[in-house]
Amino acid sequence: MEWVWSMLNGWALFLGALTAPLTAIIVTYIAVQQYKLKKFEVRKELYDRRVNVFRTLKAYLVKIKENGRCEHSDTLKLPRETAEAQFLFDRDVTSFIEQVYEKSLEDLKLARKFERATPKVRGEITPEQNEVLDWLHNASVDADRLFEPYLRLRACLKSDDNLKGGK
Repeated sequence: MEWVWSMLNGWALFLGALTAPLTAIIVTYIAVQQYKLKKFEVRKELYDRRVNVFRTLKAYLVKIKENGRCEHSDTLKLPRETAEAQFLFDRDVTSFIEQVYEKSLEDLKLARKFERATPKVRGEITPEQNEVLDWLHNASVDADRLFEPYLRLRACLKSDDNLKGGK
């Protein structure tokens, strides 16, 4: 019988010795899972912010297509509503947004000039204004192409590269 007690005592000591390493393994596993979850949350937040800039720009461009011109109030809002882009995207996207804004300002300037012009001068302004509006109409397709690497959801949620710029 003593033999059984000594064996049980040996097992108790052995299991007691395993408690600390086993606890460390479990704590490490939980920490790794929390790290992965936090990383996922950061990627999701980045995606949400990026898609918000994209939607703002697309809505602006669609409104230009629908109205056939730029609206002054919408154009002035564009830089404010897309300001976060400089922190979320590489230079290609931010420079494109700046280009859209500059072309919109150009359209507003030409529209103002057109309203005050004589019929002869209007004939000279119209081709220039049409060129600007054509550029803005085509910008929607360019926006899709430029934003696509940053908004590809599968890549965004898997890759660490997406945190650095999306490519």
